[in-house]
Amino acid sequence: MDRPALQRLMRDIDENRVDQIVVYKIDRLTRSLADFARLVDWLDAANASFVSVTQSFSAATSMGRLTLNVLLSFAQFEREVTAERIRDKIAASKKKGLWMGGYVPLGYDAAGRTLTINEGESKTVRRLFDLYEKHRAVNAVAKEADRLGLRSKRYVTKSDRDQGGRHLSRGHIHKILSNPLYAGRIVHKGAIYAGQHQAIIAPVHWQRIQDLMQRGHAQQRGRGNSGGPNGPCFSARPDIIKPKRVIRKIGSETRRQNGPFVLPVYGLMPEPRRACL
Repeated sequence: MDRPALQRLMRDIDENRVDQIVVYKIDRLTRSLADFARLVDWLDAANASFVSVTQSFSAATSMGRLTLNVLLSFAQFEREVTAERIRDKIAASKKKGLWMGGYVPLGYDAAGRTLTINEGESKTVRRLFDLYEKHRAVNAVAKEADRLGLRSKRYVTKSDRDQGGRHLSRGHIHKILSNPLYAGRIVHKGAIYAGQHQAIIAPVHWQRIQDLMQRGHAQQRGRGNSGGPNGPCFSARPDIIKPKRVIRKIGSETRRQNGPFVLPVYGLMPEPRRACL
């Protein structure tokens, strides 16, 4: 139902510009029983109908509607079986390390069912990995990449428009650094397989960067959970933690409440390591 052409047709039906829809086969209109039921209700409300050139039925009779439901049941079954075959084919090809299309990442060019290294862009990728190994922070890498003039991949769309060639954002850099594709691997639904394309980053180097990134995330989480300059604090008294402002969200309303935040404590807590004062 989200197809643009079908949406235009339904608008024309609402405006009483269409009295009858003529199709070659009913499955050319839709292959979903749910969408078909909505479409029939739409046509009935507008006093319109549809006709199939190669299939004889009448949507105005109960037998005709039964025939339509049977035909659409087979059409939907065929669509689902075809989708399953495509998914299985993609999964089997990924396990073989083949490139199955999509957005071509920075540093590579598509060549059929594999990827070839783009020498100019691969220098940018290697520079990003070296910068992270030096600074060990994505924000610092983004600033240094901007200073060095490193840019994203340039490509031409089907409408002959130039895209890309922009500043590398923090999220884009993080995605490049954590992508196993640059180590010569293919990812599919969380599983990693050996790819048939050449690696830009040596697998040992790529894994070293992942270890550094994991340590950086762990250190950030540790700093974020600290209750003060000396680490987290604990207390058996619920009335001593007093932020200046507390935001409570109840349903669709957000209330701001000044005053102490009462932390419920069930039972006795163990002896605190450090009191919050």
